[in-house]
Amino acid sequence: MTSSGLHQDLIGGSRGGGGRGGPAPPPPDELTVERLAARAHMSPRTFARRFRAVTGTTPYAWVLRQRLLLAQRLLEDRGDLTVDDVAARSGFGAAAALRHHFARERGTSPQAYRRAFRTGALAG
Repeated sequence: MTSSGLHQDLIGGSRGGGGRGGPAPPPPDELTVERLAARAHMSPRTFARRFRAVTGTTPYAWVLRQRLLLAQRLLEDRGDLTVDDVAARSGFGAAAALRHHFARERGTSPQAYRRAFRTGALAG
């Protein structure tokens, strides 16, 4: 199985045919390693081993990356949302958790990222 095939199997979506008829991805707060393992009909430990073998990363790191990508998109596109709103919608729950992970992975705060993106420093 390829990593893109695994991604499609785990979060849903269309495979083949070019349509958009697949199931919608789960909300970010429901995107947990335990739920991904259950969806794949595996124990979390077996799932983690197989996931890493296929993708080269851990399920936790992949989930975190998906949440950060969603947070980035929300910060870029939804200026009406507070950092608390972005944290909740991207599955972090609390703004402090979003700020922690965003700073560690992106080297900046969510607010600074939003400002830089709005001024064009990161756009395009």
